[in-house]
Amino acid sequence: MKRNKVYLKNIGKEDKGALLLWLEDIDVVKFLIDMFKVSRGDENVLNIPFGKNRKVFIIQTDKKINIGFCGIYNIDWQLKKCTMYIYIDNSKKINDDYVCDITNKIFKGKFMSETKFKIIEVRTKENRFIEYFENINNIWKDENDFVFEVGIDDKTG
Repeated sequence: MKRNKVYLKNIGKEDKGALLLWLEDIDVVKFLIDMFKVSRGDENVLNIPFGKNRKVFIIQTDKKINIGFCGIYNIDWQLKKCTMYIYIDNSKKINDDYVCDITNKIFKGKFMSETKFKIIEVRTKENRFIEYFENINNIWKDENDFVFEVGIDDKTG
């Protein structure tokens, strides 16, 4: 039987150390600010809690090592669209097996199956994710991120 290599979990107080380290990456800071602005307008973006228009999961190994996070924001519930940011901590030397498992876990997880999104714009610094997603459209490079759209088929989403 194949063991799960990664899990998606809600952010908790125990994840504070990992988040503080990841905030040293300017791209993570930009993502968080953009996520809050898109989800809530120009209010005080640093003090807005997560809510129905955004969700962030910690990506954790089966040994409970935090290796990154996945943020879902810019959600349009009527059109079933959203934007997703996937961050992998490169200091953890994440191999392709983990990248594949992360992709599978994101799309087969409870949150994604309940939302029934049709289009997801994925943003990531890791171009390795491109080969593990199906139904990719419009791949481009935006500043430091690779950006692409993933169409979700009713049978697989």
